[in-house]
Amino acid sequence: MADGTRLGIGAGMMILASLLAACDAGISGKFKDDSGMLGLDFQRNGKVVMLEMGRQPKTRDYVVKGETVRINMGDGNMEFRMDQDRLVGALGITLQRAK
Repeated sequence: MADGTRLGIGAGMMILASLLAACDAGISGKFKDDSGMLGLDFQRNGKVVMLEMGRQPKTRDYVVKGETVRINMGDGNMEFRMDQDRLVGALGITLQRAK
């Protein structure tokens, strides 16, 4: 096999590995606040189901960049900072990973 072909295959494998790692980036699982008013059920596919007491569940898109989780609310974003098994948001909103 020519050196150029080996180099091309190696580069292709690195790109594929990077894409697969990016697809797996994110969080999964359920988080809820202490009052039970708000819950978030994160899926690995970039979707989160928002569960608010007294309302129908809503599915939204989310992205993770570093320690920041950004949920697209349609008319803006809701952001949380990941802190171990907690999500900390604005105005003191804290969600714990559900057990």
